[in-house]
Amino acid sequence: MGDWNKQASRNNNIQPDLSFKNEELTEKKIQLDVQEQIGMEALARKKRMYDLAVNNFFS
Repeated sequence: MGDWNKQASRNNNIQPDLSFKNEELTEKKIQLDVQEQIGMEALARKKRMYDLAVNNFFS
């Protein structure tokens, strides 16, 4: 049990690696921005299709 406690104590004291590179963060932000834009365009298309369907149904 003592060995387990020592290992658990060491694991709890491990510091996270916070050394991010600016280039990687910039690339990730660009990727997320593109995904958001694609999502917004898809929502706009769905709304247009819904509006057309509603207009055709009631005309």
